[in-house]
Formats: sequence, C-alpha cells, structure tokens
Amino acid sequence: MLEKGTLTVHDLRHQRFALFNDVANEQIFRHLQFLCGPLKVIINLDNAWSMYATITKLNAVCLGRTFQTHHSPYSPLADLPEIELGDLIDSHFEFGWLTNPNDELSATTVELIDHINDRYYPLSR
Repeated sequence: MLEKGTLTVHDLRHQRFALFNDVANEQIFRHLQFLCGPLKVIINLDNAWSMYATITKLNAVCLGRTFQTHHSPYSPLADLPEIELGDLIDSHFEFGWLTNPNDELSATTVELIDHINDRYYPLSR
C-alpha cells in the first residue's frame, strides 16, 4: 500500500486500524467510515510505544498527525512511513493562538508563543 502513494476507499476497507484515543482522530475516522463503511479497529491506545509495536508487529494502520509523531516522547514513531489522506478527506487545519486582547499575557506565555512561531512559522512574521 505504501508504494501507491495515494489511497482509495477500497484500500482502506481492507486495513486493520490502531487508533489513538484522540478526539480529532476520532472525527477523521468517523468520516472515513462514512466514506468506506465499517472499518476494522483492532485497538485504541494512549501509549506511543504500544502504538509503534501494534503497527510494526500486527501490520496495523494508525491515523496520526505529523505534528504528533514528530513530538512524541517515543521517537521511533516519527520514522514510520506516512501516506497522505488529503485526497479522501480534508485533513488541513490551522494552528494558531486565540487570546483576549484585553488581557495581558505573561512573559512566559509570550516567550512560548514566540518560540513556537519561530520554529514552525518562521516566514509568517
């Protein structure tokens, strides 16, 4: 399946899924099931090591976001191959900051926001 580069609804119908307990992933999975019909879930997990073992040892497919895998406490998760689902579902989202303009942010919060913006959105400033 990795060699294909893009997936079809037919491809997904024959996969076994391992899912993180994550509201955003659950919404994506529900949408995939709307397109494909019932999909086989073999396990729901919260642990990155367990997810890695499930994927590699049981040949399962995991829905994950690149941001999550690259910042996981279990780094081998980021080394697994990825296939984009954007041709089947709208997987685009924006990451940003909502703040109350009437409240002053702490220096630590401003530093954190600046650090993340510099790291992930260097051209946006």
